[in-house]
Amino acid sequence: MTLISARSIGAFLLGTSVVVGCFWWLLGDQYSRRSSQASPDGRFSVFEFQSHQNGLEHAPHGSLLSLSADRSLGDPEDGHVIFAGYCKTALAYRWVDNQRIAVDCAVRDDGDVRTLSKRAFGISVSLNGR
Repeated sequence: MTLISARSIGAFLLGTSVVVGCFWWLLGDQYSRRSSQASPDGRFSVFEFQSHQNGLEHAPHGSLLSLSADRSLGDPEDGHVIFAGYCKTALAYRWVDNQRIAVDCAVRDDGDVRTLSKRAFGISVSLNGR
């Protein structure tokens, strides 16, 4: 192998690594996690995210809640999205007990709740503040 072809291969691999790295960095920056709360028995957790996306996701640039048996989520899609929408004031949520979650969101308009699960993992979800 000549020195030129070794350099070409090295440059190609470096360039490919940079492109792939940028792609994953951009994808990873689509949500920021704001808070989380574990259920009273510790079996499940609710995670609040803020979307930074443009497009057809649950609620682009809105608030999302994701329910999961995991202790940590990097993306709401890794759990079960139980709420996605746009609130007039800050989104609030709380565990009523191990089987119920209450979501408080004063929605701006009728179409501002984009995703609302009434039940996930056997846990009921209620929305207050309409």
